Amino acid sequence: MALKAVIFDYGGTLVQIRRPWDEVKPKAVLSVYRTLKRAGLKLPFEEYGEVNDRVFQKFGEMGDRQDRDIPDVVAYQEIVDGLFRERSGAWRTRAALEAADAFWAVATGNFAVRRETRPALRALEAMKLRMAVLSNHHHPPALVGHLSELRIRQYFLKVLVSADAGVRKPNREIFEMCLGQLRVGPKQAVFVGDSVKYDVEGARNAGIRTILVAGGPPYDNQGEGRVEPDFVVRDLLEVPVVVSSVNATG
Repeated sequence: MALKAVIFDYGGTLVQIRRPWDEVKPKAVLSVYRTLKRAGLKLPFEEYGEVNDRVFQKFGEMGDRQDRDIPDVVAYQEIVDGLFRERSGAWRTRAALEAADAFWAVATGNFAVRRETRPALRALEAMKLRMAVLSNHHHPPALVGHLSELRIRQYFLKVLVSADAGVRKPNREIFEMCLGQLRVGPKQAVFVGDSVKYDVEGARNAGIRTILVAGGPPYDNQGEGRVEPDFVVRDLLEVPVVVSSVNATG
């Protein structure tokens, strides 16, 4: 059956990190602290860090039990509610969103678009294919905003983020949601990602053919999967070639 849609993972596929996460995360947390300090926070940074770690560990464990990515703004809401009890509910809601935005402004700045992303997307658009992004992410506004900042948002008919979907990769349900939004069947789509476990295994469980983007550390075949991809590429410009080959052979 001919392919009508191409679904992309985000991190490690369309974009790559510049520096290791353990170097970037402390700077992102510091950005949140400075944002809250300007709002009146009195705690020293070390004490705030303990609060931050405790709350995010709690929601991380909850997300693991429920197989979903809980939006970061929910965790920041709990942090802000505890630190600014005297402020109004509306103020605390705004502050929680500002905290999440502050964290992801730093974190997202660590992602650079692959050099071949735009030409590959242009080639697929010329082939009249429906395209989507499907990503595990805790702050959807940051992801969507970054796609726009990189000037690639316009290529995607849909952007589906785990924190909005209520389920995350590799659960087949989120892949099926994306197929429904694109209005195609599993045999009419191919999923492009860099993780064997989350992308290849998840998509294949939903009946979708897969293209593994390999060779881009630190994402080279990340995770251990139990299935093999249908195709392996080193460069996103190979994706239109693969799609053309599949459609030519039926």
